[in-house]
Amino acid sequence: MAPEDRCPQCAALADGSSDRCPRCRAALLVPSLAFAAALDAPALQRYIEAYESRVVCAPADGRTWLALGLCRLHMRAFDRAVAAFEKAAECDPGDPDALYYGALARAAGRSPGTIPAAEIERILEDIDAACESGPFDAKYFAAAAAIRADHHQAKGRAVPDPSAEELLGEALRGRAEPGEIRRLLEFLPVRDARIRNALREMSGEGVEAAPLNPRRDPSRSRRIQEWFDVPKPVFPWLVAGAATVIALMAVATWIRERPTATAWLRNMAIVLGGGGLAGYVWQRRRYRRRPDAEEMMQWFREDFDAVQARAAAAVGLDPRAMRGEPAGLLGLVRANQALAAGLDETTHRSVADNGNPPFLHPYWDCLVLVFGPDRLILHRALYNWHRHVVLNDRIDEYFYQHVVSVKTVTESSLAEDGKAEERARYFVLSFASGERTRLQVMDRGVRPFNEAEMIALADQAVERIRAVIQSTGLIGPRS
Repeated sequence: MAPEDRCPQCAALADGSSDRCPRCRAALLVPSLAFAAALDAPALQRYIEAYESRVVCAPADGRTWLALGLCRLHMRAFDRAVAAFEKAAECDPGDPDALYYGALARAAGRSPGTIPAAEIERILEDIDAACESGPFDAKYFAAAAAIRADHHQAKGRAVPDPSAEELLGEALRGRAEPGEIRRLLEFLPVRDARIRNALREMSGEGVEAAPLNPRRDPSRSRRIQEWFDVPKPVFPWLVAGAATVIALMAVATWIRERPTATAWLRNMAIVLGGGGLAGYVWQRRRYRRRPDAEEMMQWFREDFDAVQARAAAAVGLDPRAMRGEPAGLLGLVRANQALAAGLDETTHRSVADNGNPPFLHPYWDCLVLVFGPDRLILHRALYNWHRHVVLNDRIDEYFYQHVVSVKTVTESSLAEDGKAEERARYFVLSFASGERTRLQVMDRGVRPFNEAEMIALADQAVERIRAVIQSTGLIGPRS
């Protein structure tokens, strides 16, 4: 009996009329990477052994080569998976799954931005071919968008048509198997926060959040939450006015010797006025029990230290190989940026101590500069101070000689007295590829308590980058 006639799981005879075993109902061919990921190790091994025997007897069976490639890809045997997918493509030219999964196997779990240009062009060629050969599958378009965003746009290279935005739109409009999108993120990890967040939404995982270590004391978290959740109380003038009017009406009825109406109005005035006043007093006590702004800022500095420590650990450099300590910068996050990151606008409520600027913000745009032996590593993330987690973190690396300029830039406007007034300030880091990192550290309209500290951090970062580059002996930034 030929091995292709038997079920890989129970060895029962397969009649060829169905894709499932007539006895155990197991799939005869692994149909997708998500399916392979759901198998336990023994079942996966049985499939691999069955397919390896089968392709010896039927080397032109493209479907079996494809199923074997999926099993090998899940096992992270990338070279052997590529060989299997190439055989599948030879047997069934134009098969979009063979092209797509073969591209994932070539990526070998690397981010598109770290794959050499020659390799990424072959990967992109196969994925684009899968998109064109159809039938439509959202995962093909999602992968094509990820490569364009991470390898082309992020590095300032010409983006082949169609753009990453167009491809992502196609992926979002179509139906996607969540498990397949999760495998895409696993085998082609995307650094671009916008693309990654969109794919996580497609996979059903939602906005990415990474907890920080050490974890924050729960009591401190509650106190920080109180700052943003407890609004400044407003005296209930309307309620007090209504209670006063009712009290005057009670007096009028008393003068007219109408005791029943008088009692009813008097009680209403007491309940309305007393309840409103009691609520105001309770809210005012809650507001006064909040931590003061100085204590909040001290907590924030300690929490930001954890963000910097996580960034330094994430880049994977030996601390002994670094050129000094990492430098952290803080930027402002607008409500529309929070929405773009998949956050609820109501959670981005900045709160002031007395109703006027300066403010404390719940989200921060954090940039940590890590100085490697030959390159500058940028770790950027959105920091949720409420929950003490980072979202959408991204790592980029640049050789020091590719840094063109580093500076702070101010935007000014004319004040009423005719003098120039600083309106905004940015930290700007430019590279030879045309890429630019820009972080807003000051905005006249949303000034935070630590504005001076944010500006100082940006100025210090400028000096640190210049000093480190000069110490390497390489060509330093021009400005």
